Amino acid sequence: MHSAWWRSPVPFAGRTVLVVGNSSSGSDIARELAGYILRTLPEGDTATRDYIARCDRDPPRILHSYEKFDSPPPLDYDPRSTDSPDWTKRITVVPRIDHIEKMQGGGSRIVFEGGEIHDHVDTIIFGTGYAYDFPYLDQEAAPFDTHPLIPQPPSTPPQQVGGEMYEPPFRTSSKLTNLDDWSLFYAADASICVLGAPIRIVPMPLTHVQARIVAAAWSGHIDPHPHSALPSLDPSIPSTDPERWTSRSPAPKQGANSTTDLGYPSDTAYQNALLALLPKHLAFQGDDEETQVPETRSNEPVLAKSEGWSTMPTFRNQRRQDTKRLRRLLLGY
Repeated sequence: MHSAWWRSPVPFAGRTVLVVGNSSSGSDIARELAGYILRTLPEGDTATRDYIARCDRDPPRILHSYEKFDSPPPLDYDPRSTDSPDWTKRITVVPRIDHIEKMQGGGSRIVFEGGEIHDHVDTIIFGTGYAYDFPYLDQEAAPFDTHPLIPQPPSTPPQQVGGEMYEPPFRTSSKLTNLDDWSLFYAADASICVLGAPIRIVPMPLTHVQARIVAAAWSGHIDPHPHSALPSLDPSIPSTDPERWTSRSPAPKQGANSTTDLGYPSDTAYQNALLALLPKHLAFQGDDEETQVPETRSNEPVLAKSEGWSTMPTFRNQRRQDTKRLRRLLLGY
């Protein structure tokens, strides 16, 4: 199953579960399967307590396939580290799946990179991200037929599912193409935009900033540029480099630009660069623009009511810079 259908670890009690993917979704699922649960499960309070108690009494069998086996996960604890909490020791880290092969006499077994084999897995849960699709935009119709938002899939035969050949009803992809240099406006037609494309986890307040820029551009408050609604950027600077967002290029990159995930501090630089494009009457300062995270209570919410639209507030930058420590302080993982 895919992590999009994850609701609770309760149905998997007593089973051996392989979780594939060690970013946010995969790590959260492995954590809950291991019995470290910080919410009331859909089955209710009693079922939540019972599952946690069962894990303490009879540790579950959880395999967690890491994309980069020799590296720790980006945010969560590494079960292989002696400094990690006890609940992580219920998770066994394994490499990427190499292939799944059928066994004589029925059943199948999973062969991992490096040759490790497991033949007792009951369920595989894929926490490997999500795919974009636009069922309301026919990718075979103009202008998407020549400048697709969803790139053409690789030439692979349809998959066989349950004895039948399966083809997805819509074209899907983990990335978008043919957006402008800001991954915001459709390069072939700036009357189309996509909010949130450069970041895939908790897209606020980035999408708030993007929406204000789009509204300003569409209402004529931002002067259009020769090739797009926004300035073209230096194609030699990667999107993960904060310098990219203040760079300029006389013409957009040739070819189909592809979206990539931003991280800190590039995401802050991206938002500040967008805000700098606003005219003065739309880029007003807020009373909480320079508000900082309290040093003595850095894990408590910041009460900011007026952030303004001229620059990213200081406290938001501090939160982004301190994400890993705050997450562990507040949530324990």
